[in-house]
Amino acid sequence: MLKKVTAGVIICAILGCLAGVAARNPFVYMACFDALVGGILFALWMLVMQFIGMIVPKNLEEVYSRKKDRLTVVIFFAVLFYLGVQPVINVKALSHATGVISLVSKITIFVFVVFLGWCTIGRIKIRSIVSGSVLFVLFTASLSFINSTALKSGETSASDQLEKLRTLGYVDWAATEDVEKRGVVHYDPESASRGMNLYTSRPLQEAVLIDMEGNVVHKWLWKKQGQVDRQFLRASANIYHIKMCKNGDLLVIAKDRMLVRLDWDSKVKWKRKMRVHHDVSVGPEGKIYAVAREHGLVFWHGIPVPILGDCIVVLSPDGEIEKKTPLYELIRDRLSLRAIVKIYISAMRAEFDIMHTNSLEVMDRDIEGFCRKGDWLISMMHLNLVGVVDAKKEELVWSWGAGELDKQHHPTLLQNGNVLIFDNGSVRGFSRVIELNPLTREIEWEYKSEPPEKFFSNGRGGSQRLPNGNTLITESDKGHVFEITKDGKVVWEFYSPHVKKKKKKRAVIYRLIRISNSEIDELLKRSEE
Repeated sequence: MLKKVTAGVIICAILGCLAGVAARNPFVYMACFDALVGGILFALWMLVMQFIGMIVPKNLEEVYSRKKDRLTVVIFFAVLFYLGVQPVINVKALSHATGVISLVSKITIFVFVVFLGWCTIGRIKIRSIVSGSVLFVLFTASLSFINSTALKSGETSASDQLEKLRTLGYVDWAATEDVEKRGVVHYDPESASRGMNLYTSRPLQEAVLIDMEGNVVHKWLWKKQGQVDRQFLRASANIYHIKMCKNGDLLVIAKDRMLVRLDWDSKVKWKRKMRVHHDVSVGPEGKIYAVAREHGLVFWHGIPVPILGDCIVVLSPDGEIEKKTPLYELIRDRLSLRAIVKIYISAMRAEFDIMHTNSLEVMDRDIEGFCRKGDWLISMMHLNLVGVVDAKKEELVWSWGAGELDKQHHPTLLQNGNVLIFDNGSVRGFSRVIELNPLTREIEWEYKSEPPEKFFSNGRGGSQRLPNGNTLITESDKGHVFEITKDGKVVWEFYSPHVKKKKKKRAVIYRLIRISNSEIDELLKRSEE
């Protein structure tokens, strides 16, 4: 009976994996792959039970002759088995599943485990075993297909999206002991670079523009009376990052949901449903460049590998998609067999994200030996890589970071041709900001706090070189932004004013950007006319 049970599950799962590969469908492939792993683990568990049965004088069927007793024992062992291997056999292809689909998948797996247990202790025909196994594989695969369709249509609820973010480790609030520190707490007008400061935070439901003293100059509201776009409002719980255009429009990233363009008065000009995330940039010609992603099944030396593949999407100023460049082919030669094994292990934990592209900038000039105008400067956090992509040839023409960077964010091109990078130090335990010469590959300037652990943002972060040579740094996970001179003196300091006093928590800030006064003054004059 043991051979019949396990053979039925494993054969069906293998056939399902082959079907997923043939269809290039990562959801079907991983659902069946998980079923295959589950079948193998179940076989091992049953071997243990069989060994125990050899020691016990009577077999299980004789000990538990009454159906009620046998069912109780089967459910008991099924619960233990499910709790032990559920992190593996669960349908981890549903890494961005809606709450309903995730719940149904868990119930289905538990029922199937009970079914297998009953098959081993009762007199069940092989036809019933095979039929049950086939139905399980087909049902889990269909759940994956339904979920992928829902993702593409962008119809998942805001609560589902927030739940997904919580499972991925993103937080909106950070613990703090100094809740009384709010807004601008230090300003040296003689040394600081003057301008306006733009930022948002997911709990705010707005983007805020403040002056150097912390006074609010302007706000873009996600929910403005008389101008409510319901689709955007549902997605607004997932606002991650913003970018202001020269005319005062605001590009808003509703992570994994849509890219939205608001005018100065917070009215939605257009929205584009896609799995945009982390960053968006505007080229000199007005085109929009966004980091997006989608599930895919790629092949590494013939081995099928499910990934959450990043791509660069080029849009017109009106939001029409003009081009999409997948990034996997650019880095596939950098993956080793060890990395592929890690992908499979992480895939079982619902993580297909091998690149995690978290920054994008369009180069504004040619630099011999480094980049050409129109190339893309990107950051791939999970590869500890900062690179330049030739946008025309779609090739990675320059890269750096192995052995130096540690989960970095926000590389930017400086006027002197160097690159400024926020190096998080997630493994190292402290953050730093470095200025890299891309031609010599030498670090020419570095900022660390004293002691180093005092300055640390495990996830997120940003740095901006200001016109007077100072550097503006966003310590995201603490909701803290500060400006320093070249020798590290703090001349401006800001804390997110949005706090929960009783819980001692502060809203995090993904990235704060300093904008010149001349740009804002022109926009304010235009809005008053």
